[in-house]
Amino acid sequence: GNLKGLWFELKQTFPEVLEGMDLNVMTYDLSSNEEFHECPDKDHCPLADQVGFFMDTYTKAGLGNAFVGYEIGQPAYPSPVHDKQNQLPLTKTALATIIEKTQNNFPFGGFLWEIFKPAVDASQATPQDVAQAICNSVRPGDKRC
Repeated sequence: GNLKGLWFELKQTFPEVLEGMDLNVMTYDLSSNEEFHECPDKDHCPLADQVGFFMDTYTKAGLGNAFVGYEIGQPAYPSPVHDKQNQLPLTKTALATIIEKTQNNFPFGGFLWEIFKPAVDASQATPQDVAQAICNSVRPGDKRC
């Protein structure tokens, strides 16, 4: 979500530039650290809630051509050295919630960040888990999923 303001201004000033352009939204590398106000608010701190919150801001800004981003494995932010306890890795449970509550509102697809990075443990979603979940969400019943 870190470029939404730029895209919104571009849409207001030069809407033809955004026509046919898709936006890959960085809905990962999020933190649960409320001390530094990194959650949108106290009710949207878990990963799935933050993803939904930030993607909704794109919808409200009229930027519906946005794709949900999914990061595999250990997030790059916050630092695993200094703030690992506030990292929000993509677990299988969070993936299911994001697919159900958010991805279904963005039917064009999603994208994977660091597709070849392994999951850290069995609770985390693998690249195959994410790809299949996105495919089943945007192409329900497609045997290729």
